[in-house]
Amino acid sequence: MVLPLVIDANVVKAYFEEAELALPSRLTGSTLPIFGGLGPAHQVAYVDTGNKIEQEWRNVVQPEWFNAWFAGMLASGAVEMVEPTTRGDIIKVLKVKHGFPGDQSDRWYVLTACAVVQRTGGGVALISEDLDFYEPREKKCGSSRRQRILMDSAGKVAKHLRKCEQVYVRSVAVQLAAP
Repeated sequence: MVLPLVIDANVVKAYFEEAELALPSRLTGSTLPIFGGLGPAHQVAYVDTGNKIEQEWRNVVQPEWFNAWFAGMLASGAVEMVEPTTRGDIIKVLKVKHGFPGDQSDRWYVLTACAVVQRTGGGVALISEDLDFYEPREKKCGSSRRQRILMDSAGKVAKHLRKCEQVYVRSVAVQLAAP
């Protein structure tokens, strides 16, 4: 099943580095297939109508490249906008029970992903390699533990989002392997 996507800025940055600077991926896999597969006939990535995610993406890459790339993504239907949910209870539960920072940018990815679920009536994949979306209390863990968390889509935040909100937190490698 092909799920709509919400993509974290760390993945957009890696895509820019791979596609434009010809640098190898520093994530669990290449981002090129993810972005190459975006389009209304296959898979759509969502950003919030308040431009919080767009600004996060813009902040991690060259502005000139971003302006042209993002305009093209919107025009082609590869990226669509959705009004984020106003359900603050989601962030509160993640913060209190699971240590999710919930401030600033991370909250917009979750609220946008939940809005996509409401809009489409199905699940959404949140593509990130930020441990805040998996297990925030493990941010200082070793690289092998980090890799295992990312590859297993493990952690209390990821589990809660999957079970309660139909938001599937996935690393780049896991997204590429998903059916």
